[in-house]
Amino acid sequence: GRGAGGGAGRGGVSCGGAWRPPAGARRAPVAGVCRRLRRGGCPRGGLVVGAPEGELQAIPTAIVAVLLRARGFDVADLGANVPSSAFVDCVRTWWPVDAGGIAVTGPGHRTAVRRLVRILRTAEPSLRVIVGGAGLTEAEALECAADVWAPDGRALARIVADWEVDQTQ
Repeated sequence: GRGAGGGAGRGGVSCGGAWRPPAGARRAPVAGVCRRLRRGGCPRGGLVVGAPEGELQAIPTAIVAVLLRARGFDVADLGANVPSSAFVDCVRTWWPVDAGGIAVTGPGHRTAVRRLVRILRTAEPSLRVIVGGAGLTEAEALECAADVWAPDGRALARIVADWEVDQTQ
């Protein structure tokens, strides 16, 4: 790994130490599974995943982290309700990061997603941003300036793997 902590399932990632999940936040039960799925060798790339402020579900980001780690990627899982500044701090501290993944499970988070994407683009213009989950449609995610929308964690893992293939051609 790159020195980032173990994700939502172990209390959050310390990317610069500025943010921790609130006390009493639900821990994602799947986070420990990644150790058994992780392939050996060098990581295929780095991603930071999390849910924007107001999104309280940590399990989707934990599932995405497991799926990506199973494909050989390094993943910093920030969990739920992540302040935009903490997301940016992690992207900058845990470099190199190839993409940022924003998970949205329910309606009403479009403003927070748009703000987070804008802040990420300002901080790291070359960062690829994926927005995924049932909380936004593809059109809404693209309207928020995401590079791509993924309906679920499996699709996100395929998209990231395809990006890697595209880079090697």
